[in-house]
Amino acid sequence: YVMINSQNNAGLSSSVREEINFTGYALTEYLLLGLYYGVLFIMAIYNLFLFFNTKDRVYIYYVLYALCCAFNSFSEDGLGFQYLWPNTPFINILVSLFTPLLLLSAFILYSFSFLEINRTAKSFKRFILASYVLYVLVYFIERFILDSQSVYQFIFLIPFLLIYIASFKIYLQGEKSARFFILAYTMIIISFIIYLFRIFDLIPSGFGLFAVYSFNFGFLIEVVILSIALGDRFKIERQQREVLQQQAFFQLTENESLKNELIVELKEKEIIQD
Repeated sequence: YVMINSQNNAGLSSSVREEINFTGYALTEYLLLGLYYGVLFIMAIYNLFLFFNTKDRVYIYYVLYALCCAFNSFSEDGLGFQYLWPNTPFINILVSLFTPLLLLSAFILYSFSFLEINRTAKSFKRFILASYVLYVLVYFIERFILDSQSVYQFIFLIPFLLIYIASFKIYLQGEKSARFFILAYTMIIISFIIYLFRIFDLIPSGFGLFAVYSFNFGFLIEVVILSIALGDRFKIERQQREVLQQQAFFQLTENESLKNELIVELKEKEIIQD
């Protein structure tokens, strides 16, 4: 008999494998998770240096989002407790409680800064912020008062969907930098669909490891594409600055030419008067 007493939502799954199969599965699992966390932290450190270099807040928001993705995964696979805080299990409770809220907050900050929603999609801004406030209220009521987890998980998706729709609107308005954002976000939606298929046992057994860590793969691809999106955004902004500088140069040249023509005309008038 086995009994689990946990303050968090917990499940117990068991599998019977031969020793060789178990060893191969475990090695593959830890290798993939190591690559996953390694890429997340490398992307976070790289963009942290970019923030110190450019002082653009979008890079620090990206760093926060990447770290929140890592902590969200820690709350699911238990590697944080296994390697980072093995003697303080209380941290598991904090990570489990506040990671979803931090993840959503970091994503909204990054999205608003990257897509410039205050400028490009004002009509969506109020709905996104309202859904975020609603999620925070329902989250705290359910987790700390009602001890339930039945409603806030669905409300959690609303801000993400609104931002996803807003990104299409922004792209159609001519903001080319939004295309990578849409691509990255699509990866998360695909991973979420795979997650739902796994919950309802619609995934074939051969895709077990991929199905279990579908969110990890989705987060990983998303974070990499978002990093590419930042580079693409910087490239587009640089091209726009170059175009503006050229226009300013041509305008100055034209003004100088008009000034010289005016001087010549004034001199001619002076000669005629004399």
